[in-house]
Amino acid sequence: MKKIIIDSFLNLLFPPICFGCDKRLKKDEILCKECQSKLIYYQNDKIYLKDNVYFTDYISVFSYNSIVQNLIHNFKYNGFKKIGKFLGKEMAKKIMQSKFLPQINLIISVPLHRIKMRERGFNQSDILGKSVAQNVHLPYKKNIIVRTRYTETQTKLDIKARQKNVENAFIVKNIGLLKNKNVLIIDDVFTTGSTINEISKVILSAGGKRVYALTSAHA
Repeated sequence: MKKIIIDSFLNLLFPPICFGCDKRLKKDEILCKECQSKLIYYQNDKIYLKDNVYFTDYISVFSYNSIVQNLIHNFKYNGFKKIGKFLGKEMAKKIMQSKFLPQINLIISVPLHRIKMRERGFNQSDILGKSVAQNVHLPYKKNIIVRTRYTETQTKLDIKARQKNVENAFIVKNIGLLKNKNVLIIDDVFTTGSTINEISKVILSAGGKRVYALTSAHA
Protein backbone atom coordinates (compact mmCIF):
# COMPACT_ATOMS: atom_id res chain seq x y z
CA MET A 1 0.00 0.00 0.00
CA LYS A 2 2.84 2.37 0.92
CA LYS A 3 4.58 1.70 -2.43
CA ILE A 4 1.37 2.45 -4.34
CA ILE A 5 1.03 5.80 -2.56
CA ILE A 6 4.68 6.68 -3.24
CA ASP A 7 4.37 5.68 -6.92
CA SER A 8 1.20 7.76 -7.29
CA PHE A 9 2.92 10.78 -5.71
CA LEU A 10 5.95 10.40 -8.01
CA ASN A 11 3.67 10.15 -11.05
CA LEU A 12 2.11 13.47 -10.05
CA LEU A 13 5.52 15.13 -9.70
CA PHE A 14 7.12 13.36 -12.67
CA PRO A 15 4.34 12.16 -14.98
CA PRO A 16 5.42 9.47 -17.45
CA ILE A 17 6.18 10.77 -20.92
CA CYS A 18 6.35 9.10 -24.31
CA PHE A 19 9.96 8.39 -25.27
CA GLY A 20 9.06 8.96 -28.89
CA CYS A 21 7.46 12.42 -28.77
CA ASP A 22 7.55 13.59 -25.10
CA LYS A 23 3.75 13.51 -24.89
CA ARG A 24 2.48 12.98 -21.35
CA LEU A 25 1.07 9.51 -20.74
CA LYS A 26 -1.72 8.51 -18.43
CA LYS A 27 0.00 5.29 -17.43
CA ASP A 28 3.56 4.23 -16.84
CA GLU A 29 4.07 3.25 -20.46
CA ILE A 30 6.98 3.62 -22.87
CA LEU A 31 5.28 5.04 -25.95
CA CYS A 32 1.99 6.70 -26.79
CA LYS A 33 -0.34 4.93 -29.22
CA GLU A 34 0.70 7.19 -32.09
CA CYS A 35 4.41 6.42 -31.61
CA GLN A 36 3.68 2.71 -31.14
CA SER A 37 2.01 2.75 -34.55
CA LYS A 38 5.24 4.13 -36.06
CA LEU A 39 7.34 1.19 -34.89
CA ILE A 40 8.46 -0.82 -37.90
CA TYR A 41 9.20 -4.50 -37.37
CA TYR A 42 12.30 -5.54 -39.25
CA GLN A 43 11.68 -8.28 -41.82
CA ASN A 44 14.53 -8.84 -44.25
CA ASP A 45 17.53 -9.96 -42.23
CA LYS A 46 20.67 -9.61 -44.31
CA ILE A 47 24.28 -10.24 -43.36
CA TYR A 48 26.42 -7.41 -44.72
CA LEU A 49 29.73 -9.13 -44.04
CA LYS A 50 30.81 -10.88 -47.22
CA ASP A 51 33.80 -12.87 -46.01
CA ASN A 52 34.56 -14.87 -42.88
CA VAL A 53 31.10 -14.78 -41.34
CA TYR A 54 31.29 -16.73 -38.09
CA PHE A 55 27.69 -16.59 -36.91
CA THR A 56 25.07 -18.88 -38.42
CA ASP A 57 22.04 -16.59 -38.40
CA TYR A 58 20.59 -13.50 -36.75
CA ILE A 59 17.33 -11.60 -36.33
CA SER A 60 16.39 -8.06 -35.31
CA VAL A 61 13.11 -6.76 -33.93
CA PHE A 62 12.72 -3.18 -35.15
CA SER A 63 14.00 -1.11 -38.04
CA TYR A 64 16.06 1.78 -36.73
CA ASN A 65 13.80 4.82 -37.18
CA SER A 66 13.58 7.97 -35.03
CA ILE A 67 11.25 6.33 -32.47
CA VAL A 68 13.59 3.39 -31.89
CA GLN A 69 16.58 5.73 -31.86
CA ASN A 70 14.99 7.74 -29.04
CA LEU A 71 14.19 4.57 -27.11
CA ILE A 72 17.72 3.20 -27.33
CA HIS A 73 19.35 6.57 -26.60
CA ASN A 74 17.27 7.07 -23.44
CA PHE A 75 17.96 3.49 -22.41
CA LYS A 76 21.73 3.58 -22.93
CA TYR A 77 22.66 7.13 -22.01
CA ASN A 78 19.88 8.40 -19.75
CA GLY A 79 19.47 5.24 -17.69
CA PHE A 80 15.80 4.48 -18.32
CA LYS A 81 16.07 0.76 -17.70
CA LYS A 82 12.33 0.18 -18.10
CA ILE A 83 12.92 0.69 -21.82
CA GLY A 84 15.29 -2.27 -21.66
CA LYS A 85 12.55 -4.43 -20.19
CA PHE A 86 10.19 -3.40 -22.99
CA LEU A 87 12.80 -4.12 -25.67
CA GLY A 88 13.73 -7.40 -23.99
CA LYS A 89 10.14 -8.62 -24.10
CA GLU A 90 9.84 -7.68 -27.76
CA MET A 91 13.10 -9.49 -28.48
CA ALA A 92 11.84 -12.59 -26.67
CA LYS A 93 8.67 -12.57 -28.79
CA LYS A 94 10.77 -12.36 -31.94
CA ILE A 95 13.15 -15.17 -31.01
CA MET A 96 10.24 -17.42 -30.02
CA GLN A 97 9.06 -17.19 -33.62
CA SER A 98 12.46 -18.13 -35.03
CA LYS A 99 13.44 -21.49 -36.43
CA PHE A 100 16.67 -21.68 -34.43
CA LEU A 101 15.43 -21.08 -30.85
CA PRO A 102 15.18 -24.84 -30.09
CA GLN A 103 18.88 -25.21 -30.91
CA ILE A 104 20.12 -22.56 -28.46
CA ASN A 105 21.77 -23.77 -25.25
CA LEU A 106 23.07 -20.51 -23.80
CA ILE A 107 22.48 -16.75 -24.01
CA ILE A 108 25.20 -14.12 -23.59
CA SER A 109 25.44 -10.40 -24.32
CA VAL A 110 28.00 -8.14 -25.98
CA PRO A 111 30.32 -6.98 -23.16
CA LEU A 112 31.38 -3.42 -22.43
CA HIS A 113 34.96 -2.46 -21.71
CA ARG A 114 35.51 -1.73 -18.02
CA ILE A 115 36.03 1.99 -18.74
CA LYS A 116 32.68 2.32 -20.53
CA MET A 117 31.06 0.21 -17.84
CA ARG A 118 32.36 2.58 -15.19
CA GLU A 119 31.18 5.63 -17.16
CA ARG A 120 27.69 4.29 -17.91
CA GLY A 121 27.12 2.29 -14.76
CA PHE A 122 25.48 -0.64 -16.54
CA ASN A 123 25.65 -2.68 -19.73
CA GLN A 124 22.48 -2.20 -21.77
CA SER A 125 23.03 -5.50 -23.61
CA ASP A 126 23.25 -7.30 -20.26
CA ILE A 127 19.79 -6.01 -19.29
CA LEU A 128 18.40 -7.10 -22.67
CA GLY A 129 20.06 -10.51 -22.37
CA LYS A 130 18.64 -11.18 -18.92
CA SER A 131 15.16 -10.14 -20.03
CA VAL A 132 15.25 -12.38 -23.11
CA ALA A 133 16.59 -15.33 -21.12
CA GLN A 134 13.87 -15.00 -18.48
CA ASN A 135 11.13 -14.86 -21.10
CA VAL A 136 12.35 -17.83 -23.15
CA HIS A 137 13.52 -19.86 -20.13
CA LEU A 138 17.13 -20.37 -21.21
CA PRO A 139 20.31 -19.91 -19.14
CA TYR A 140 22.02 -16.54 -19.29
CA LYS A 141 25.70 -16.13 -18.39
CA LYS A 142 27.69 -12.95 -17.80
CA ASN A 143 31.41 -12.43 -18.28
CA ILE A 144 32.06 -15.49 -20.44
CA ILE A 145 33.34 -13.09 -23.08
CA VAL A 146 35.44 -10.11 -21.95
CA ARG A 147 36.27 -6.98 -23.92
CA THR A 148 39.98 -6.51 -23.27
CA ARG A 149 40.65 -3.53 -25.51
CA TYR A 150 38.96 -0.14 -25.35
CA THR A 151 37.52 0.63 -28.79
CA GLU A 152 36.20 3.85 -30.23
CA THR A 153 32.51 4.08 -31.02
CA GLN A 154 31.51 2.31 -34.22
CA THR A 155 28.90 4.93 -35.15
CA LYS A 156 30.86 6.92 -37.74
CA LEU A 157 33.03 4.10 -39.10
CA ASP A 158 32.54 2.25 -42.38
CA ILE A 159 32.39 -1.53 -42.49
CA LYS A 160 36.14 -2.10 -42.93
CA ALA A 161 36.99 0.34 -40.14
CA ARG A 162 34.40 -1.32 -37.89
CA GLN A 163 35.96 -4.73 -38.46
CA LYS A 164 39.45 -3.38 -37.73
CA ASN A 165 38.20 -1.51 -34.67
CA VAL A 166 36.94 -4.66 -32.91
CA GLU A 167 39.61 -7.06 -34.18
CA ASN A 168 41.12 -9.03 -31.27
CA ALA A 169 39.11 -6.95 -28.78
CA PHE A 170 37.48 -9.96 -27.06
CA ILE A 171 38.67 -13.04 -25.21
CA VAL A 172 36.89 -16.04 -23.71
CA LYS A 173 37.09 -16.09 -19.94
CA ASN A 174 35.35 -19.43 -19.34
CA ILE A 175 35.96 -21.88 -22.18
CA GLY A 176 34.20 -24.76 -20.42
CA LEU A 177 30.81 -23.03 -20.61
CA LEU A 178 31.03 -22.69 -24.39
CA LYS A 179 32.27 -26.09 -25.49
CA ASN A 180 29.81 -27.79 -27.88
CA LYS A 181 27.19 -25.11 -27.15
CA ASN A 182 24.91 -23.23 -29.52
CA VAL A 183 25.14 -19.66 -28.27
CA LEU A 184 22.80 -16.69 -28.75
CA ILE A 185 24.48 -13.25 -28.60
CA ILE A 186 22.32 -10.30 -27.51
CA ASP A 187 23.00 -6.69 -28.48
CA ASP A 188 21.00 -3.48 -28.87
CA VAL A 189 21.63 -2.52 -32.52
CA PHE A 190 22.84 -4.50 -35.53
CA THR A 191 24.53 -2.30 -38.15
CA THR A 192 27.12 -4.30 -40.09
CA GLY A 193 27.51 -7.19 -37.67
CA SER A 194 31.24 -6.58 -37.13
CA THR A 195 31.12 -6.76 -33.32
CA ILE A 196 28.88 -9.82 -33.24
CA ASN A 197 31.06 -11.50 -35.87
CA GLU A 198 34.25 -10.91 -33.88
CA ILE A 199 32.64 -12.36 -30.74
CA SER A 200 31.34 -15.30 -32.75
CA LYS A 201 34.87 -16.00 -33.94
CA VAL A 202 36.24 -16.28 -30.40
CA ILE A 203 33.28 -18.44 -29.33
CA LEU A 204 33.94 -20.92 -32.13
CA SER A 205 37.67 -20.89 -31.42
CA ALA A 206 36.84 -21.84 -27.81
CA GLY A 207 34.85 -24.89 -28.91
CA GLY A 208 31.41 -23.40 -29.38
CA LYS A 209 29.26 -25.25 -31.89
CA ARG A 210 27.16 -22.53 -33.56
CA VAL A 211 26.46 -18.86 -32.88
CA TYR A 212 23.27 -16.89 -33.45
CA ALA A 213 22.44 -13.25 -32.75
CA LEU A 214 19.41 -11.25 -31.69
CA THR A 215 19.24 -7.45 -31.53
CA SER A 216 16.51 -4.99 -30.66
CA ALA A 217 17.02 -2.96 -33.84
CA HIS A 218 18.62 -3.07 -37.26
CA ALA A 219 20.20 0.14 -38.52
